[in-house]
Amino acid sequence: MLAVVNAEFLMPLLTRYNVGDNMTGITTAFRMMFLFFVLFFCFTVKSATVEIKLQQTIQRKWEDVEKANYAYGARQKYDAATGETHVWLPYGTAGEYYETKGLTISDPGKEGSGCPLATAVDGNTSGRLVYKIRFDKPIGAFRIFTGWSEWGVGNGTVGGAEYSTDGRSWTVLREIDSSGIVEPLLNPDQIKIEDLHASELYIRFFSREKADPAKEYGPNRWMKLRLAGDPAWGDRTETFFNNQIQIWVKPSTKSGAIIKSTPADVSVKTSEPPLNNTGPWAIASGAEWAGEFPRFNPMLKEAGVRWLRLFPEWHSIQPSIGTWNWEYADKMVENARKNNIQLTGFFAYFAPWASADGGTRRGPVKDIQYWRDYVRMATARYSNDIRHWEVWNEFNGSFYQGINKPEEYADLTVAAYEEIKKTNPEIQVGISVANFDVGFLDATIKAGAANHFDFVCVHPYENAGALLSGGETAFLSLADSLRRMLNANNQRENIPLWITEIGYQTSTTPNERADKTQAEVLAKIYTLAIVQGFERVFWFEARGPAYGHGTDHGLIRPDWSTRPAYTALGVLSRNLGDSPKYGGWLQINEDGYGFMFENSGKHVLVAWMPPNKTTNVKFNSEISLIDLTGKTTTVKQGESIRLTQEPVIAAGIPADLIRKAKSRINQPFPWGTDYSKEDSARCILGGINQDFGLKQINPQTTAVVNDLEKSWRRTDFSHGSEGHYVYFRADPTFVGFGQNKLEITVVAKRESADKSAGMNLTYESLSGYRGAEGWFTIPEKDGWHEHTWIIKDANFVGAWGWNFRFDSIGSPNECHIREVRIRKLEASPAK
Repeated sequence: MLAVVNAEFLMPLLTRYNVGDNMTGITTAFRMMFLFFVLFFCFTVKSATVEIKLQQTIQRKWEDVEKANYAYGARQKYDAATGETHVWLPYGTAGEYYETKGLTISDPGKEGSGCPLATAVDGNTSGRLVYKIRFDKPIGAFRIFTGWSEWGVGNGTVGGAEYSTDGRSWTVLREIDSSGIVEPLLNPDQIKIEDLHASELYIRFFSREKADPAKEYGPNRWMKLRLAGDPAWGDRTETFFNNQIQIWVKPSTKSGAIIKSTPADVSVKTSEPPLNNTGPWAIASGAEWAGEFPRFNPMLKEAGVRWLRLFPEWHSIQPSIGTWNWEYADKMVENARKNNIQLTGFFAYFAPWASADGGTRRGPVKDIQYWRDYVRMATARYSNDIRHWEVWNEFNGSFYQGINKPEEYADLTVAAYEEIKKTNPEIQVGISVANFDVGFLDATIKAGAANHFDFVCVHPYENAGALLSGGETAFLSLADSLRRMLNANNQRENIPLWITEIGYQTSTTPNERADKTQAEVLAKIYTLAIVQGFERVFWFEARGPAYGHGTDHGLIRPDWSTRPAYTALGVLSRNLGDSPKYGGWLQINEDGYGFMFENSGKHVLVAWMPPNKTTNVKFNSEISLIDLTGKTTTVKQGESIRLTQEPVIAAGIPADLIRKAKSRINQPFPWGTDYSKEDSARCILGGINQDFGLKQINPQTTAVVNDLEKSWRRTDFSHGSEGHYVYFRADPTFVGFGQNKLEITVVAKRESADKSAGMNLTYESLSGYRGAEGWFTIPEKDGWHEHTWIIKDANFVGAWGWNFRFDSIGSPNECHIREVRIRKLEASPAK
């Protein structure tokens, strides 16, 4: 709130609510109390600002000055010949100054009683008086006049005047180092400041210790400033104003929306009400093609997208201390609103001048106040446009380098949360991680971020890729793992969960098979995320980038043609609705996936089969079958349809199936076996693996070996480095967050006695993936050999899609593996 308080504002109140008024129902005491609170509020607001519209004339009459008891606001005059706007700054005791410290401001009172002064209260206190002036357009130059002043300085103290465009970095206009009267203090013919591009200007008068400006007390520091003329001097209408502090300003000729402003007082970009979008349909855009938002936003709107994760980086918004460039961000916000797309922002990364090494990634920040200012400025400016902000992007990954990441992330999160809630308590603050790193979130909360966030974001790319090999059960466990972690840290149970990046790459040029696969993965991701309670799902990304690999994640190709995944997203959003309501699950012919959704009172079923499986399905009523291209087929009652691994949407579902699905909304998903009460799990490797609570992930890194009776698998070094790894993931019902002590056993052998081979174990721990102690050198003897590792800090949530792997990078030869077992060494944590 701006508080430019003067007698013009107070006089009507005094007149209307004077003590002698006989207004019905209001006692004299009540009126006095009311007036007291009005005056208290008006005179204690600190951030008074002089608002100036350039190239306009505002004439103040002396009669009005008298009525206002000399406490009067600025007047101004525009000179078209010079292009300057001449501004008389306010004066008096009515609280119009942005800051007064260590000063007494005296009014002239009645005619002849003296001139208005700002005076240091004694000779031992530093004095400070600051005007803050805001212009309706950036200024490029200014001149300034200040008349009579008297100084008591010496013995290491100085006085004078300085200016700033941000309230932080100050430039001296004149410095006084000896006592006496100085008139004028600032001469407009000598003080000319040019080459600016600022929408705000601060003028500060000061007395202080030269060696230590922050030192408030000590001898020889006082000042007297004449703020206006004495009414007794000649022609009051001229001499009173002519001795007032004055500036002459010219508009800037530079382009760009540079705004220099103090973070304590920020103008909001738009007064339009916030968008009220809901639903999961969202896109995250990376930096490479983010500038194309004017072109891709309308395309996203057509596909039903209602959320976009996009915001400029800190260094582009604030290239230097006190300099703010909102031009790009303003355009981004305006275009999103134009397309009915709600932005979600993220604070990233450091401005080089604020970072530990002059870059944008290394912390900790030099001064946490820099971070606080950046957060406050951005959230205040876009308070009605961006209501959700993530703190950083993938802090646990390569986008941040620091000594102690959880503690440093907690510090930034707490600071951001505090500043945002002061700006607007309705704005939501999110914490996020690369991949599905629940351990890092857990460590961050324990390091101090507890109760300082409103939603949680993950980027489970690897879990998306696992859907191609039957990873639905693992994907459906993501929300449960997050809830367990939050519950273990006593965080509220209903904190929203978001997926703010997820995707699957395809060829940059049209490739029918690869493009179709991407569309299938997208449909499964959105479906599986919604049913387990993720509030938003941001596909990465709208267009590109390729990163030089010949593939990208985009729904839109580099040539602006759309991919099947773009079409599939539109099919889903139209048929499930803007805000899909989950309606329960159906198990289709034992192992098929079926999920019911309600859209405006109508129900649709999204269904598919596991990889390499098909089944025939019949309905007892006529339905409409919609594939991911949007093609609709009418299927008559009793007519058979063939269900494959490609998701389809069925509309017109019979009432009995709707009721059955609805009755199962809160029941566990049926796919897989419940291993929660088992003490051990195992996987027998072969031509077709046999999974008993443990599954090999990415089996293509191994090759099948057959003998006369049995089969098993071996590492396949022909696949490069990946051929040295054998990946596994435990069933989420068997072991998950909080199950820390485990025993892992491998049954392996050499290819032949003369070919040395061995492996190590890498596992998912509370502090990320790490190697277990002890390299296993497979014995020379023929036959199979067992080796067991015991780990005490497991955290099997599938951050990268797998829980542990056998690592044969250091092995000179390939290893053969027949069986892997995992055993709990303590009871499972309660759900």
